[in-house]
Amino acid sequence: MNNRQLQALVAKSSRYTKCIGEPRELYVYVYPTGKKSFFLRHNGRNHRLGEFRVGIYGVSEARAEATKLLYDLTHNIVRSTFGELVEQYLLIKSKSCSPKYVERMSNRLNRYLLPSLGNIQVDSITRSQLINLLFPLFNDKDPTTPRLETIHRLCYEMKAILQIAVDDGVIVGNPASTLIKEFPTLRKHYAKIGRDGRFASIYDEKKIYELIHTLRGSTRINLFTRNAIYLLMMSVVRPLNVVSAKWRDIQDNVWTIPASEMKSLREHKVYLSSQSVELLSQQKLYSTNEYVFSTPSGHICRDSLSKALRSLGFAGVVTPHGLRATFKTICSMHLSELYAIGVTEKEVECILAHNQPQGLAWHYERNMSQTDSLMKLYQWYSDYLWNICEMW
Repeated sequence: MNNRQLQALVAKSSRYTKCIGEPRELYVYVYPTGKKSFFLRHNGRNHRLGEFRVGIYGVSEARAEATKLLYDLTHNIVRSTFGELVEQYLLIKSKSCSPKYVERMSNRLNRYLLPSLGNIQVDSITRSQLINLLFPLFNDKDPTTPRLETIHRLCYEMKAILQIAVDDGVIVGNPASTLIKEFPTLRKHYAKIGRDGRFASIYDEKKIYELIHTLRGSTRINLFTRNAIYLLMMSVVRPLNVVSAKWRDIQDNVWTIPASEMKSLREHKVYLSSQSVELLSQQKLYSTNEYVFSTPSGHICRDSLSKALRSLGFAGVVTPHGLRATFKTICSMHLSELYAIGVTEKEVECILAHNQPQGLAWHYERNMSQTDSLMKLYQWYSDYLWNICEMW
């Protein structure tokens, strides 16, 4: 049967089958809608191929794919599709990463890669094919959304996924091994267009006053979101740690964040200032579950903090994560004052809890700072903010 004869097949009230031949195991389904779909029948099993589309996928393409598949089935050759490798990869990552992290990764792969690569045999994937898939994502004309962070993650994930096929001997080389070199880093891209790519932050006291004063008087955001931003400012932890804070982790004015919830994978202690303790006492009256900032489904969303700042007119001025930079900058500007009360740069870095390279110091240094120095710094910073503008 050729393309013209296949095109002439008339749809009926129910699906029926026609033999294409060459090989004799090649058939086509004809659906009541007029759709025609090829499949290979081997040892009582039907293996779906492509859909017939004039000028795109016809009898010759189906024959070529069927012949290759028939050879593999006859000789027990296992050829993995990219989609099958993705399933393996996500299963592997689920054993070492949090469910939310794996879910975000799965959503990203389903959105950008699987629609084009899901059903393709990995031994037929080329580097050029991957580059052509990613380049349309790179929005170099709009400095606000270059999507380079997403592209870099996809490059890393494709390299790891296809490495499974390399290790299994399905393919010889990894077509994604140097893919990331085709795209600039976010820092280089921003430097090229003359933009500061860091999180928007404030350190001018007038701006800090404006932020706190606006938060205190606004009726646009709810109490939980406002209190979460206040706690974020005084505790200097990451936004996700604030919105997912649990009451069981707060004991004797110390908030202990488990290592599993920290980016650094090290337990982190926040020595709550008197203002933070008062805020949590107020919040306790309204919380309805294990989370400090509770909702019927769990806790408030991290994005609600940035959305609140934007709605108050601080878009491009400050972000929730940028409030950590505010703390770092303020401390650097007041180092002499901090030295006088026994606080050094080491306490500042300890509070920020950055992910440090696991060198020799990591193996031997089990505690970066003394508790009393950290307590002084948390209280000093809360007092500094309150002296600018009271939060409630």
